[in-house]
Amino acid sequence: MGNRRLETKDNTNHALLVMTVNITRKVRTTIEKLIKWGYYASIAECIRNAINNQIKKDLEFVVKVEDLNQGILNDNMIRIPGQSKLYRIVRRLE
Repeated sequence: MGNRRLETKDNTNHALLVMTVNITRKVRTTIEKLIKWGYYASIAECIRNAINNQIKKDLEFVVKVEDLNQGILNDNMIRIPGQSKLYRIVRRLE
């Protein structure tokens, strides 16, 4: 695997890593349909988009888990460590 520099139409350089990805025939057929229907320009674009979307979802999940571990459930509720009861935040002290 090596690095290749590609120039975009706006003449900016973006370093893209070249990788081999194994996919099933069914996935390949689905990607080809999406390209045919105009959703993507290429297989590479579709795969990059899928990877980026999955990474975003995974990061959002990690943040939620970290918040739960710290006891913060959302903007209005908190769980005190060691207790199962939820408490509503009425006012935040600054």
